[in-house]
Amino acid sequence: MKTRLLVILMAGLIGIGGLRAAEKPAPAYDRAEKRQGADFAAFLGEMQAALERPQDVRVLEGLPHPREKELLAREQKSKKVVLLHDGEFYADPRGPDGRQLATMPDLLAGTLSEYAGAKRCGGFHADYAVTWRAGGKDWAVLICYGCGEAAIFGPPGSLKCDLNGPRGNTWREWLAQFDEKRPKAGKG
Repeated sequence: MKTRLLVILMAGLIGIGGLRAAEKPAPAYDRAEKRQGADFAAFLGEMQAALERPQDVRVLEGLPHPREKELLAREQKSKKVVLLHDGEFYADPRGPDGRQLATMPDLLAGTLSEYAGAKRCGGFHADYAVTWRAGGKDWAVLICYGCGEAAIFGPPGSLKCDLNGPRGNTWREWLAQFDEKRPKAGKG
């Protein structure tokens, strides 16, 4: 009898919305805006202006992909980790040298294109983030090699875009210089 009464009470509470699982907000990348046309160009224009005199430029290396569960768990337990727009990165970011810094604005301008839609890659995972300050305001570009996508966060808001511009693979070459903390799958 008590069990039956408890079941009836629980059903009543659930029916009126009294017991609901807490909804976790979508990751920052999923909330990034999909701008098109003039709005896309205006956002990139603001970012380009912010790259004319960037300050405190840092490159952060992302932790292993969540599909590498054991490796990711080991790194989360054994390394100092920071969160940036819901992405997990190794602490102690590096700053690019003068030569690397000089190529960054052109790299950004020539590799980003309008977001074409979701990819079948297992979800966005930030392999790297590049951050900087300009005019006292913070900017960040999170890059996912698996999706070939980027998420940009700055004063005008956020932007989700693809890395399939004229030189899309150039990111991989530029960021390879900062590949030093994440163990390769199957190693370590």
